Amino acid sequence: FKAYWINTGTDSLIKSRIVEPDLNRTYDTLQRLIAGQTIEKRIVDSFVFADFDTKKELLWTLLAFSGYLTQTENVKDDVYLLKIPNYEIKKVFKDIVIDWWEIEHRVARLLLEETAGHLVNNRLEAFEKGFKQIMGDTFSYFDAGGEPEKTYQAYVLGLLAVIGDDYLIRSNDKYSSVVKSM
Repeated sequence: FKAYWINTGTDSLIKSRIVEPDLNRTYDTLQRLIAGQTIEKRIVDSFVFADFDTKKELLWTLLAFSGYLTQTENVKDDVYLLKIPNYEIKKVFKDIVIDWWEIEHRVARLLLEETAGHLVNNRLEAFEKGFKQIMGDTFSYFDAGGEPEKTYQAYVLGLLAVIGDDYLIRSNDKYSSVVKSM
């Protein structure tokens, strides 16, 4: 079951902005939020929805004003540190990431979930098979551009987003990238 307010509302405007093909940076930022990190963003006190189509950065204002993100600290003027406030919202963002995978890379949700499950349950041969299928079906030499490591990292983080809440996924955190939480 979903939380009442999530079940009675719609996140179609937010989803449509996040899954736009040219917004890989938004995807990376979502991964950081899902991993429990804060992000620094400008929040606009007042805006009209007509501006939402042309000013991509208004996504963060909408997320903050609608309760999808919580302000943790005022950095300066209208710039804030933001984080995901609770488990229900974290689940919404994970679902959006999986939807992005399905749309952008044509990877079935079931394949992502099964492959991540194989990793969690130490079925490494099955994980390797699923991972190769995901990468082989979706990853292209041309996707990497000039930064193949970042592209590969984004793919792996997308896969790991479905692991679950027993694991803390951290990106670029000195050494560990996946940590089992206690």
